[in-house]
Amino acid sequence: MKLQSFRIQNYKSVKDTGWCKLSIDNISAIVGQNESGKSTILQALYSFYTRTVDEENLRNDNSLPVVTCSFKFSKEEFTNIFNTVSLPKRLFETISSNNMRLNIQMKWDDDGNASLDFDEQNIKDIFELSWEKLAAILNTNAEGTTVEKPPLTIQETSGEFSQIISKDDFIELFMQRIPNFILFQNGTSLLPDKIDVDAILDEDSKVEGYQGVMNFLSISGINIEYLMKVSSGKRNRHMDDCNKKITTNFQEFWSQKIGKGDRITIEVRLERHDNSVAEKAGDSYLEFWVCDNSDRLHPKQRSEGVRWFMSFYLQLKANAINIPADGSIFLIDEPGGSLHARAQEDVLKVFEDIENKIQVIFTTHSPYMVKMETLYRVLAAERSDEDDNSETKIVEAYHLGSASTNTLAPILDRMGVNFSNQNVIQKKNNVLLEEISAFYYLTAFKKLTGSTMEAYFIPCTGVTNIPHLVYMFIGWGLDFVVVVDDDNSGRKVYNDLKETICQNDDDLAKKKLYKIKGGIGIEDLFTKTDFKKFILDDDAAAVGDNNSEYMKINSFSKPVYAAKFMLKVEDGTISIDKLNKQTQENIKKIILDI
Repeated sequence: MKLQSFRIQNYKSVKDTGWCKLSIDNISAIVGQNESGKSTILQALYSFYTRTVDEENLRNDNSLPVVTCSFKFSKEEFTNIFNTVSLPKRLFETISSNNMRLNIQMKWDDDGNASLDFDEQNIKDIFELSWEKLAAILNTNAEGTTVEKPPLTIQETSGEFSQIISKDDFIELFMQRIPNFILFQNGTSLLPDKIDVDAILDEDSKVEGYQGVMNFLSISGINIEYLMKVSSGKRNRHMDDCNKKITTNFQEFWSQKIGKGDRITIEVRLERHDNSVAEKAGDSYLEFWVCDNSDRLHPKQRSEGVRWFMSFYLQLKANAINIPADGSIFLIDEPGGSLHARAQEDVLKVFEDIENKIQVIFTTHSPYMVKMETLYRVLAAERSDEDDNSETKIVEAYHLGSASTNTLAPILDRMGVNFSNQNVIQKKNNVLLEEISAFYYLTAFKKLTGSTMEAYFIPCTGVTNIPHLVYMFIGWGLDFVVVVDDDNSGRKVYNDLKETICQNDDDLAKKKLYKIKGGIGIEDLFTKTDFKKFILDDDAAAVGDNNSEYMKINSFSKPVYAAKFMLKVEDGTISIDKLNKQTQENIKKIILDI
């Protein structure tokens, strides 16, 4: 089961987010400036799980909080939850028609008490209609009888009625099986320098670092009970193997080096207290070390960044190993705030390593926590105006074009950062594009057509930036071609470059410059039917004369839709034969022309 989307109302700075869809790959990033309301989203989701709200979570207008979560699950999961109860007739059919999804709404009253209900009226009606049918039959059998709702509702089975679970009990049973919402707390899984074995074996232990140690043991595979009963030789070999295992795994994610290249290693040793601590003399304890080639230090002697990353790594990796049957959702506020830019990218590597097991929702204003190729993960949080007391609104990934420049600063910065760090500029076969969406589409088109063309697509941040890169490429002696849209801006750049770098030589212009034919934008290469089905995922969309104009009018984020299309092509969801012939011809032509 996974959390598919949410809606938050009357919670701190949030008046109403509307429905917000989470990422298809289980990693969702909420970006925005400080005080934009990013953390409020995580707090509201955690309130849904704990069913509690603090007074500080209430709005000044005395409106009461409402948090609604939409969960998607498989038929098997649904059956496993309700395999011991009788359900109302038509319930499963209705849920199936909703694509195996249920929306659960939680409201709080003035006293802070939470109540649960369905958000969908058709689901509510199924339970209510059972009461009406029961009342009609009882009144027929005993005239004048006043019918009150018994503890359980009823279901018709082969002409007879049997007791079934009530609506409230149904929701409670469902809520018991939703994923665990875990609000990541800095320091929860910090490793101690030392910990007594007795404290480890005590499941109710409250000693400092207990959770971090348990996470460490889970990831490394160390078995304490085994260590305590084997010979010292076997014990040392077991610990050496486990230390090597966790160090190797940790180094896959922590790419930072100390000094000129030393990598961090992690060690744990089983020791015994000496007579300096009389009451513990002879008792066993574990001692932890974080080492490089220069220093062998205890965890607490390491930098704040290293300690934070280890805590983060231990908690998420251990949870992925010991994942509850119903899954987990990690809510992480500003991960890696104390980390170097490269280390923040390492945080993303951990997320991506566990994405098939754990759902992650995190907030950030760092460009290093956002990737160009995964813009579909982004939800943008911003204030409705410049006033800090104004309402928080959420802009979904597919509408990022409507968010402010300040809100999107991490994304815009990332495009620049990512470009400068990429090794994509070659001596020849560079293709300069207007923007990142063209990069996504052409990458997908190349795969769809099976083209072996050697081309390096380089997205610019707008068509007006293309001439600047052209002049730099000429100065560097790099080969290139330019691809622009056939709109006013694209034609102007095309004509200017034809005049300047091609000296109005038509033959040279044909080799260096290309306008996308078939419409005013690259989206117009799709027929309207294919555009609605494969780009918008909305067959009922009222698309006008141009697909690209429809995107602009609705403030849809072109890069996000393009990235989503590219991913579907890469995973095989979309193949060339699924597109109609006109779209196929357009795609093949542009790849052939380039």
